[in-house]
Amino acid sequence: MRMQPTPPPTPIRGLMLDAARQVESLAYYERFFAFCQQWNVNAVLFRLCDDRGSALRFASHPELLTHPHALDSEQMRRLVHAAKQHGVTLIPEIESFGHSKYITASPAHRDLLDVPAPAPGIAPGPAPGPGPDSSEFSGLCPVDPRTVALLSDLYREAAELFDSPYLHAGCDEVNWGGSQRSREALRTRKRHEIWAEFLNALHAQIAATGREMIVWADHVLRSEPRIMPLLDRRIILADWDYWTADTAKLAEYAQRAVDAGFRVIGVPAMGWCVWGPRFGDRQLDNVDAFIDAYRQGDDARRLGVIVSNWVPQRYLPLSIWDSLAYAGQRMQQGTGEPRQAVFARFVQQHFGAAWDSDWELTFHSLYLLPHVCIRCAPKELFDQAMPAMWRDAQSLEHVLRQQRIDVPPYATLGKQLTQCRSKVRCNLADFDALRLSVRYLDHLFWRAAAVQSLLPDGDEIDAAGAGEMIAQIAQRDRELCDALIDDWNQARPADDWRLAMQPDAPNAADHLLANVAAAAEFSHELAQEPSRLLAMLAAASRDGSAADRTGR
Repeated sequence: MRMQPTPPPTPIRGLMLDAARQVESLAYYERFFAFCQQWNVNAVLFRLCDDRGSALRFASHPELLTHPHALDSEQMRRLVHAAKQHGVTLIPEIESFGHSKYITASPAHRDLLDVPAPAPGIAPGPAPGPGPDSSEFSGLCPVDPRTVALLSDLYREAAELFDSPYLHAGCDEVNWGGSQRSREALRTRKRHEIWAEFLNALHAQIAATGREMIVWADHVLRSEPRIMPLLDRRIILADWDYWTADTAKLAEYAQRAVDAGFRVIGVPAMGWCVWGPRFGDRQLDNVDAFIDAYRQGDDARRLGVIVSNWVPQRYLPLSIWDSLAYAGQRMQQGTGEPRQAVFARFVQQHFGAAWDSDWELTFHSLYLLPHVCIRCAPKELFDQAMPAMWRDAQSLEHVLRQQRIDVPPYATLGKQLTQCRSKVRCNLADFDALRLSVRYLDHLFWRAAAVQSLLPDGDEIDAAGAGEMIAQIAQRDRELCDALIDDWNQARPADDWRLAMQPDAPNAADHLLANVAAAAEFSHELAQEPSRLLAMLAAASRDGSAADRTGR
């Protein structure tokens, strides 16, 4: 029996769960919905599938790439009901163009893979591997009728499980045009025409379920705007931008969509691939700018804001409630009050503590200190990049040849948090997870600087000192790893993190715990056989870069 849609929340004040990358426990999801109610959040975008796999076991297509701990239909109904009990509408997202290797990684649907179009005058090369570990953006073939037919099955199944009036079809970061079918179609039709025809076909299938279609707007509204005039105006555009803090610029894009006859949702980010376990104040700026842009006027076509949060393997789920509370409070009340007032309310409500100078200094540092992942960060932030969690010979050699790492004051922040801990009256496990995330950042910098400190000033390497240091690193690695495993088991399927340690794991670089576990194993090996470390130190010293790097 198809689930009947409930009236849409107006305006949408939403958060996102990236279940496609990491399936959390049912208990965590239910607690998340209760938290949403406390902080005036009325919708959650529940991201079901992407290149990494599906978080839902689709009964209509069990052959799809599916997470080992994916939810079945009864579990999903339980979550939909739990969300509804807390006044939260769950909006399913089913990737339908890009980020779709959950389909094309299946042998049954491998021939639906589309690949980047070759540059003019260049013959197309071999297609990238269809497996989930291929990092290059690709897509589903938009001109193969089997694509729409398969997606139609998934939409119908989602409509039976979710009571949301909306169904998000994804369609962001698509790279297509290189498959044989697409190349043939592009000989007679223009790229933007195929885009629009495909999205309109998806809309027809979603409309048949009684739902309204949402799509990401990066292509439609920004990079390929010729698509937009050809689209069905009932399609809702979700305009995402995770770096802009200019309200006027964001409002301009929103108005462009509205003037063309579309409804639009604004999507900033709290966490995305630039960050590790903590998010910088640049993201608070981004959230505030979107909220200001979408609160302007009484235009009902601006449906609201959904604050996204990506790559959950990079953070501890119990440690980020402050960021989620900030987003909920801002969406409800606007951006008029000082930020510290929002965090003061969070400390009082979530930790049962009175706001004082200790808390104020702590929350100032929590958003001022975080460093970025250089793989995603813009060049102007490279000097704020986190070092590698060296976990094998190659990554250790890279750290040894880097410029001397300065350790930021995460240890001081950790001491501030320790001072605050005695004041916590409730949700102590959440507070300890927050402390653990700061401990991880402090350890990350310390262990990189510690191994660099073993490089000699002259020709002699202090073998005894190196042995003592690697033993200390190995001990601290193990202690941190054990603490992170304990934290993991409070919100996530036990041992699920070990999947990211397999040789062909697609997301190992983004997995905090898997990286720490691998680092602990490697440092233990070096502690057992310090001659290996001494050889790497000697090699790094011989290349002549050590003196230049440290300025000695």
